[in-house]
Amino acid sequence: MIIVFLFWLLSNQLNRSFNGWNLKILLVFLLVSSIWTSTFSKLKALVLGTFKSLISTWASCF
Repeated sequence: MIIVFLFWLLSNQLNRSFNGWNLKILLVFLLVSSIWTSTFSKLKALVLGTFKSLISTWASCF
């Protein structure tokens, strides 16, 4: 994703019609996607850990 961003930035610099709004929108998109990815992985780990502890607690009852 970073390589795509650098390539996009380079192509915009070569192109004389550089628009600052495109850069801002792309930076916001990269920030949101990275935050979403890290939050989703933490949430998945939390759900899996809770599920495993519930199963082990349930199995220890029998």
